[in-house]
This record gives sequence, C-alpha cells and structure tokens, in this order.
Amino acid sequence: MRSRGWKLKEPLFLGLVSREFLTKYFPADERNHKVIEFMELKQGGISVSEYAAKFEELCRFAPHYNT
Repeated sequence: MRSRGWKLKEPLFLGLVSREFLTKYFPADERNHKVIEFMELKQGGISVSEYAAKFEELCRFAPHYNT
C-alpha cells in the first residue's frame, strides 16, 4: 500500500497518548514522586542494563527532561 505523502510520527503520537494516559490514571503526587525518582537515579551497584531499564521505566513520567 502506498503512502499518501504524509507519515504519522509514531513516537510523537505515542508520547501524546502516554501523557494523556498518565494524566488520567496516575495521581499527580505519584507522578511527581516518579519524576523525583528519575531525577535522582544513579547507577550505584546495579548493572548497566538494569540502570537502562530503570531509566526507560522512569523517563515516561518526565518527558520534559528526556530530550
């Protein structure tokens, strides 16, 4: 099937959906706690892959810091 000249920017779309989902289903204080956890994330004694997984998990709550 051929494109009609426009493409849906999937990451942008998913970002908007994620933001709407978080706003609706996570209380503001829980979101704020996750943002703080994201900002204070340190590798410490965990592996790089564990750190990366935690980073990916938490960056959903702070899209404005993940540029």
